[in-house]
Amino acid sequence: MSFDSLASGWGKALGVDRKQFNMFFETMMEGFAYHKIIVDKMGKPVDYVVLEVNHAFEEMTRLKKEQVIGKKVTEALPGIEKDPADWIGVYGHVALTGEPAQFENYSKNLDRWFKVSSYCPEKGYFAAVFEDITERRKAEEGLRKSEERFRVITEMSPVQFSVSSISDSTILFTNPAYEQAFGFAKGEFIGKKGPDLYYDPTDRRTLIDTLKREGSVQGYEVRVKRKDGTLFWVSASVIPINFDGKKALLGASIDITERKMLEAKNEEYSKHLEALVEARTKDVITERQRLYNVLETLPVYVILLDKDYHVPFANKFFRERFGESQGRCCFKYLFNRSEACENCETYKVMKTNSPHHWEWTGPDKRNYDIYDFPFIEADGSNIILEMGIDITEWKRAQESLRSASQYVRSLIEAALDPLVTISVDGKVTDVNEATVKVTGVSREEIIGTDFSNYFTEPEKAREGYQKVFSEGSVTDYPLTMRGRDSRLVDVSYNATVYRNEAGEIQGVFAAARDITEHNALERKLKDSERLATIGATAGMVGHDLRNPLQSVSGAVYLAKEDANSLPQDTPVKQSLEENLSAIESQVEYMNKIVSDLQDFVRPINPQVEEVDNKKLFNNTLSMITIPAEIKVEAIVEEGKVNIDPALITRVLNNLIVNAIQAMPKGGNLTLKAHKEDNTVLLSVSDTGIGIPDDVKPKLFTPLFTTKSKGQGFGLAVCKRVVEAHGGKITFESEAGKGATFTIRIPSIK
Repeated sequence: MSFDSLASGWGKALGVDRKQFNMFFETMMEGFAYHKIIVDKMGKPVDYVVLEVNHAFEEMTRLKKEQVIGKKVTEALPGIEKDPADWIGVYGHVALTGEPAQFENYSKNLDRWFKVSSYCPEKGYFAAVFEDITERRKAEEGLRKSEERFRVITEMSPVQFSVSSISDSTILFTNPAYEQAFGFAKGEFIGKKGPDLYYDPTDRRTLIDTLKREGSVQGYEVRVKRKDGTLFWVSASVIPINFDGKKALLGASIDITERKMLEAKNEEYSKHLEALVEARTKDVITERQRLYNVLETLPVYVILLDKDYHVPFANKFFRERFGESQGRCCFKYLFNRSEACENCETYKVMKTNSPHHWEWTGPDKRNYDIYDFPFIEADGSNIILEMGIDITEWKRAQESLRSASQYVRSLIEAALDPLVTISVDGKVTDVNEATVKVTGVSREEIIGTDFSNYFTEPEKAREGYQKVFSEGSVTDYPLTMRGRDSRLVDVSYNATVYRNEAGEIQGVFAAARDITEHNALERKLKDSERLATIGATAGMVGHDLRNPLQSVSGAVYLAKEDANSLPQDTPVKQSLEENLSAIESQVEYMNKIVSDLQDFVRPINPQVEEVDNKKLFNNTLSMITIPAEIKVEAIVEEGKVNIDPALITRVLNNLIVNAIQAMPKGGNLTLKAHKEDNTVLLSVSDTGIGIPDDVKPKLFTPLFTTKSKGQGFGLAVCKRVVEAHGGKITFESEAGKGATFTIRIPSIK
């Protein structure tokens, strides 16, 4: 079956003629290719011949029609027979069995992913319609890797991670560290209620209130229950996230039971020592040994220091850590110094006569929480009683918790979509970095402001979040965000309420998806459909007018011949010649309209050759009558440009004629040609009336014109011609000061 037969069949099915179908075929966004399968003696598919492809095929594969049509695929794409995707085998099955196929495959030759629909119009032939899904697959792979990294991190992390639903507190995810801490088997947590783990139910309500107020919770200390009912302490950080499409809370916690016990002992010891010091100060007759007996076995270090930096007493804990010290000078044996430190924290109590609290890293590289008290000995001398509590493990736990909190926050900040929490009165309570980037406003400035202030339609935004409060959630709610720099971003909002333990609504958690590009593509598709319709109409009108115009032109020519036979200088002959000249002028104008219509419709395939820049401008100017009141200046560098001379000459002709018409009272016409990097620039400038600001966005739009005569195809055709050369046409203009149109064409290498 030839492609012409196939196309004719499709055209009838669609109710269009072959020209209309060809236009549809070449402008369709999906790639299309038509092939004939080749089999070996055993009937096994071993190759296929490319019979036809459309423009989208060329764009997606970077293969031109002339490179592939009529060739075997193994010639056009060497090595494809070894591609793991087995393109030949899959297509062969379609062509030989008639069974259609839909699949997604990676092309090793083209380094692209494609979504393919293939069917068999006749045995031995197959057609393939495909779209390039490379970016989607890359995004999916990036998401998979991100999820895998999160899984690996949480699986191996000693930090306890969990995810619970905001709406009903159901636990959705836990990592091994979390399950081990609470005494549950793997997966046993899933589906349980988070509040059941709290020793005091009010603790979770406090956490939720903090989350609503501040947007996140950092270092919240709470008692929780293991599976066997025993209690332990954790320090938790919580942030709201989107988990598998649900609004959830991500929690990270560490066990701080040992630290809490140590703090309790510390508080007990401190109170005891303060009581001892107070009693000692009031009753100087208390014997030293009674104090030593009390301090000796405490699980913290205790030393006494006199005003000369000597140690009259050190308890067992201190001696085991730092060695025998009684009677020795502290700065010599602890720090190997010849003199005391310039600013000794311990001896500040000698100056202030009041307790002093500080932290110290000892020679053993461990951290100690230090409490110093002024003390009066039995003989009335002033000494210092110092107590040091080893807080090394607690510091490490704090650092682990801080790191976990930073990691949790980073998950939110890494989200590409703007995330925001909103209070019941419509105030923003927290945002992520994506929101800051879109709005151009810092997090500190956004928090506390009205949510609706950041949209082009504040009332619609307000109605949106109020709808969440009344209905519980909204999905795909369209809004346009407005940043500080006036940049507009179309977004689709999905939002849900979050509640406290009593089920009371506390606010809204909303996530926005940037759909600016999606909306632009939809508008572009609609414009393409509109232009396709215009093109089809233009093509038919141009075709139907061409023959009558030729007939009229012939009739005018014959009438002018007849007029020549009339007597000279008679009113009848003069009137007839004027009328025929007017008719001839109008026929020429109508013929230009038909040419513009046909140029707009037909595919543009430049026949490229090297053309001298000066020759190009000279040939163009030779076709145009320049009014005497217009001064022409040509500034053309030596060089050549790789173009279709007929097509680019027509573009320059159009631009020069427009420039002349923009200067009805005369002015300066400037033509330039020069090379810039790897581009040749051709420009046409005038000093005419310029282009109004409201006209500029529509200038290259088909059927748009500011002239009293004309259909608005001229500049649209110019744009198509230049872009067919791989170039670009732009303009600069200020109303009342003229305009400059610049053509950029890739230069000859």
